[in-house]
Parts: sequence; structure tokens; C-alpha cells
Amino acid sequence: YIDNKSKVLTYLNKAQVSSEHLLALINDVIDMSRIENGKISIEEVPANIITCQKEIIDIVQQGALNNNISLRFNYSNVSNPNVFVDILHLNRITLNILSNAIKYTKEGGTVTYTIEQTENSSSTNMGTFIFTIQDTGIGMSEEFQKHLFDLFERENRSSVTGVQGTGLGLAITKRLVELMNGEVSCNSTLGKGTEFICSVRLKVANSDY
Repeated sequence: YIDNKSKVLTYLNKAQVSSEHLLALINDVIDMSRIENGKISIEEVPANIITCQKEIIDIVQQGALNNNISLRFNYSNVSNPNVFVDILHLNRITLNILSNAIKYTKEGGTVTYTIEQTENSSSTNMGTFIFTIQDTGIGMSEEFQKHLFDLFERENRSSVTGVQGTGLGLAITKRLVELMNGEVSCNSTLGKGTEFICSVRLKVANSDY
């Protein structure tokens, strides 16, 4: 017999959050194991990167709204959006970084996602694409940034205590970017915000997708 429904609902909610966190940890460990053992390959398919990234924005939009965070998406400097790309892995990369940006940005802050094309495809049929995600969040210490992409690394500060995470997301992100022959870097200032920059060179497709 349940005589305190609110307490039961609280316990159920905590159990659900814990189970989701455990599932995320298991999935990340499996993915990391597959990457480390060379079981993940790059499969490039024709896709429109703007359309695909708009779908990622849709996924994280509600989380931003719930925390009164302004989420901006700018892709005006992309002249060849139709490319051959492993869209599943690209989506995983940007979703990981965007989710972190929203998670570590306080109410009223801003997350800005910009895609730029810095290499024209007219002569090489290739394009260099820069994916930049900036936030006005809590930032990271210089010491932690040295280990940012290491396995199971999480910063131990009061401002991040209680924030759910496995410490594997960015390690997986870096390895996926490298599998795509790209690069990822980070600039962060404690208390002011963080910027992640991913660069990949992709073959441009001739048709719309």
C-alpha cells in the first residue's frame, strides 16, 4: 500500500535517471572498445550536412529551452553542403559536443553552432568543413584541458558535481574525428565558456540530397 505518492515518484525518477546513466556508460564503453580494437570503419555516403545537422539541433533544442539557453545555428558560409560523409559518426561527434555545451551552460547562457567551408571544391572536388561549437558556460581549467580527451576524465569542481557524465564522450569524439582524418581542438576559459573546433575534409557530391 502506497501512502506517499510523491515520495514514490521521487524514488522512481531517481531510479530512471540512474538506469539511463548506467545504460549510457555501458554504450560508451562498448563504443570505445570497438574503436580501440579497430572494429569501427568509416562508411561515406552522399548527404546534405546542413540538413543532417539541423536534425541534431532539433534533438538538443528541448534541453536548451528547458534551461533557458539560447541555441544558435549558423551555416551561411557553406557553398557545398552535399558531400560524401559518414553521417552517423559526424552526427555522434556534434551531438556529443552540443550536449556537453548545453549541459555545462547555466540558465540564460548561449550555445552557438557554426559550420563553415574554407576550401572551394571547384578544382579539387573536395571541401574543408569547420564545425565550431561555442558556449558561455562554466569553462574548464587549464590543467583539466591537458587531459580533456583522456578516457574517463571528468573535472572535479563544485560547479560540475552532480552533472551526469561517463567521462568517455569526448574521448570517443576525438577518436571518431581522427577516424574521419579530421582534427578536433578546444579552447576554454574557466568561468567564461568553451569552444570546440572540428575540421574535416570531405568529397563534394554533385547532386542534392
